[in-house]
Amino acid sequence: MVNMNKFQLISIAIVVLGFVTAFAIYPMLPEKVPIHWNVYGEVDNWGDPLFGAFIFPVVGILVVIGFWGIPKIMVFKENLMQFEREYYMLELLLILFFMAMYVITMLPNFGVEMNMGVMISPLIAILFVGLGLMMPRFKRNFFVGIKTPWTLANDIVWDKTHKLGGKVFIAMGLIPLVAFLFPDMFLLVFMVPLFAGIGGIVIYSYLEFRKVNGSNVRL
Repeated sequence: MVNMNKFQLISIAIVVLGFVTAFAIYPMLPEKVPIHWNVYGEVDNWGDPLFGAFIFPVVGILVVIGFWGIPKIMVFKENLMQFEREYYMLELLLILFFMAMYVITMLPNFGVEMNMGVMISPLIAILFVGLGLMMPRFKRNFFVGIKTPWTLANDIVWDKTHKLGGKVFIAMGLIPLVAFLFPDMFLLVFMVPLFAGIGGIVIYSYLEFRKVNGSNVRL
């Protein structure tokens, strides 16, 4: 069983701080708060302040619960032990991402003017690069990583796919930074390379599985 470590403790502390912040700022929020922005970084939807104040802390606690509970019921528990550090680093990365999003989305309610796209792009880039750096250390499991039928069926295919996947995710981390240089073509610049990269990884896992011809399969 994976034991709680410093990364999970930090994650919990950040989520608790998020809830403290939510309770503190909720009475200060206007009747309607921005909850969605378009590709140009402009507000295109408004919502209840209760939702705006608490949505990200709630997402954070769900992430913590998920990362704590899944190891207790997951298959390949022995594999999880081999990348325990990266497993909880991933949890912390996600918590930091959501809490940073929380701060950025709350600032407009306090008179801070910004282009949301410009602010969020670096966060998405950091998320992708962080995933890319951790990915080669992931071992076969059903919870985190690149889970295709071929990676899940074979340890060799899993390891090779995640080595390539790590490089692809790091490269994809540059996409959000480039995409917002072309706001009129944001979806094209962002989505085409993203789907091409993910599609390439899936195809690669299949081709690698064919190479080993189903040998070394341990289900």
